[in-house]
Amino acid sequence: QLAKERKLVLFLSATFLYRSEIRYIQSEVRNSKSVLSYVYHVCQYLPDWHPWESYKDFFAGYKETNGVRELLAIQLPWIVNTFGKVVSLHTEKMTATNLDIDFPDTITTILRHENGNTGVLVVDVVSRKAVTKVEVFGEDLHIFWDGHKDDLYKLNLETKETEQMKSYEEDEHIEGYSDNITEQPYREEVKDFLSAVKGESIPRYSLEQDKYILSLADQIEGIHGGMF
Repeated sequence: QLAKERKLVLFLSATFLYRSEIRYIQSEVRNSKSVLSYVYHVCQYLPDWHPWESYKDFFAGYKETNGVRELLAIQLPWIVNTFGKVVSLHTEKMTATNLDIDFPDTITTILRHENGNTGVLVVDVVSRKAVTKVEVFGEDLHIFWDGHKDDLYKLNLETKETEQMKSYEEDEHIEGYSDNITEQPYREEVKDFLSAVKGESIPRYSLEQDKYILSLADQIEGIHGGMF
């Protein structure tokens, strides 16, 4: 409200909305005439997030801003944007490691969306291999993505063969980060930020949307103040 009064631009990051694979999945989902389901697993072992420092020395190791919640905040914007607003959810939480943390390291959630789509979302900081893996399926659509630029596939319903979908022409990866993190979406997001500051475009992700996403994260974590 204060930014509006002062005519200032507030730009929130939602980098997955800029990934070409996500945009492709969104397009296919929106063009589908079927009720869809999805299974999505996203994870990385917490000590591997920042190998150069202890996980107890940065935000992902703190209860209030923990790694599982961080992954929820990163992933829920594109999930809601793609499959619709959430009307109900059920969550199971567990601790599967000996990490020195005071929050569950694994959360599994079943989400039902307002248009009938349903999904299973597994988020954890346990897996020793970083994973971003989604499968979307329905009567007229079946898509697989393993989180990299060259592993997005769609089932050809006529031939029953999976076909690779082209993503980025080139890829840029910073040494030290997981191999499923590419720099192109960040670059596109910065360009969008500059465009918004100049008044040439409207940010893809708003504070109103973020408030809703944080409410979902609260509900999934079992924090008072969730949306349901």
